[in-house]
Parts: sequence; structure tokens; C-alpha cells
Amino acid sequence: MISDLRLSQGFTMGKTQRHEPYDFATQMIPAVDPEALEDFSTIQEERKDEGQKKSMLSKIASIPQKYIVLGAAVIFLVAFLGAFLSYGNFWSNTTVDVPNVVGKQVSVAKNILEDKHLRVSTSEVTNPDVPAGQVISQTPGAGEKVKEQRTIHLVVSKGVGDITVPDLSDLTVDQARQRLKDVGLVVGKITQQSVEGKKDGVVIAQSPSGDSKVSKGTTIDLVVNKAKAKKVKVPNLVGMTLKDARNTLSNAHLGVNQVAGSVEEKSVVIEQSIKAGDEIDEGSTLNLTTEFKEDKKKSEKKEESNSNKTTGTVDVTVPSGSKNQELKIVVKDDEGSAVIYDDTNKPGDRIVRKVSGVGNVRIEVYLNGALVQETAL
Repeated sequence: MISDLRLSQGFTMGKTQRHEPYDFATQMIPAVDPEALEDFSTIQEERKDEGQKKSMLSKIASIPQKYIVLGAAVIFLVAFLGAFLSYGNFWSNTTVDVPNVVGKQVSVAKNILEDKHLRVSTSEVTNPDVPAGQVISQTPGAGEKVKEQRTIHLVVSKGVGDITVPDLSDLTVDQARQRLKDVGLVVGKITQQSVEGKKDGVVIAQSPSGDSKVSKGTTIDLVVNKAKAKKVKVPNLVGMTLKDARNTLSNAHLGVNQVAGSVEEKSVVIEQSIKAGDEIDEGSTLNLTTEFKEDKKKSEKKEESNSNKTTGTVDVTVPSGSKNQELKIVVKDDEGSAVIYDDTNKPGDRIVRKVSGVGNVRIEVYLNGALVQETAL
């Protein structure tokens, strides 16, 4: 024992039987790779899971077949009971007419249905139009024939919701839409009315009203103000230049739509589509008919000339003589002279022309450059 103790302390027996220290060689333990250690842990866990699965399958396989059959029978029985509770007593031939319980308090509805040997199930929904606890609908419906113990499902009102409708007065439609969106509500139907003293395009009424209680997603109908247009009197524009007419209409908060005639600023308005003095909505437009002054003067002069105009016919036959003779016909009046015919003709040719002029009209006929005839109309 002592020898073993000394050996463990690093001593050995020498040839002289004396204990001598023994120099054990130093050994280096290699470092462990962390990734390899992690992979090893993963492998160990996978093996453990596989072992658990195999153990579970072994346990299932070890279950006697009679227990498996018994479990399937239990599942079938539960399904059968569910069908029985929903559709009534299968082996009973007794049928009942489902009474109408819509609009009744749920407690009263249950008593009525149970007295008919029917079962009852319920669910609740938010409905601001139906008082809390009142039946909204039923399935199967009233009057249907069902077997006894059939389950009648009732939908019961919870009353108003838990969201307070914000007051949207004096907000624009976009502002109202955002305000409703923030609380889980949406804009419904939008109509327009005119109310004096309110800005154009702002909300003046809503339904449901502000501070009402509704459920999430409820639509809020809006009434938006449409300001009445201000009435203005149409000014008299006839005789004004187009430029002055535009300025006059602008000062009256009116405008020009179309201009028939000259669009020169100096052109004169001779007609307007809405007569002066009529009341129309502010912002309306008028159609104008104009005429340029110089055009008017020419037109007047032309009309005056037409009133003094004289018309007639010139009939000339080329006399005998040389083979080719030059014939020219000139018309002279108070406005000047004009050549109406100038050509070379053979003896015997006949030339007929209609002529006209203003005031004192004379017809001159030239043959080979010489005046041979002069006639007044």
C-alpha cells in the first residue's frame, strides 16, 4: 500500500530499493472546436427526438386492438350526439312547428322554445336599432317543421356599440372622413343642402349624430352645405368696346363666354345674350356679338352705293373691215372707271355684257384704239 502511495506521488523503486522521484511526461490536451461541439450537440438532440418518436410509436403499437376500436367508437358517438342535439331526436316521429320569437327578449324566447321541446343556442351582435337582449333572427325560421329536441339558434342584440360618434360639424368632407377613420368608422351617403351663414362645403348635419354609440365599421351619413350663389344684375354692354365690356363684366363678377364677330379690343358690342337688368348668379358668363368700326363704315358705304346703283346691258357688233379688230368696252361712273371687255375680234362678232355703276354711268366703246360709241345708262 505504501508503495502504491509513493508511486502515486511520483516516486519509483530504484535498484537500491530506495524510492526515487519519477518524471512523468507532460501531455497537451487538444482544444475542442466549438462548431464541432455544437454539431455534436445537435446530433445528440436529433437522436434523442428520434428515440422519443420511436418510443411513442412503440407504445401505440403496443396498445391492444380492442382499445383502438373503442376509441373510434367514442369519436363516432360524440359526432352522433352533436348531430342529435342539432337536428333533434332521430328516432322520434314527433315534429313541431318552430314558433316566431324574433323581437322577444331572449329569456322569453328560450321559455317559448323549450315549452315546444326544442333546444336553444344564442350568439350576440351589436345593433343600435334593436334593444339589448332582444332576438334579431332565428334559425330555423318561424313556421318550419322540425323534430323535437332540435336546436334553434338565436341571434341576440347587444344594443348600441362601444364607439362614440365624433361631432363633425363645420368640417370639410375630407376632414370628416379622416376623423371617422381614426375611430374605426366610415363615411356613408353624402347629400347637399344650402344653409345661410355656413361656409361652402362644410358638414352641417350627420346621422347618427355626434356622441351616439355605434359599433366599429358603422357608416355615418353626411349633409354638406352648398352656399347659394349671389345674384347680380347684368349691365348694358351694347355700344361699348369689347375691352370695356370685359372690364364691366369683371367688376360685376361676371365673364364673357363666346364672342361672335371681331375679337379686336376696339370692336363694338352690338348684341348681348342676356339683356341688361336681368338678375343672374354671380360668376355666370355672357355671349357677345361685336363689329369692328372700320368694317361698319365700309358696310354703310356699300349700302349707300347699292341704293344709287344703275344697271344695264351693252350690245356691240364688230363692223366689217380688217380681219382682226381690237374691241374695248369701258364703264365710267361717280366712283371711277373700269374696263369690262378688251379683246381681238373678227368682223361680225357680237359682244353682249351686263354693266352697272353708281350715279352718272356712261359706256364707252373703242375699236382699234378709237372711240366709236359713247352711251349713258
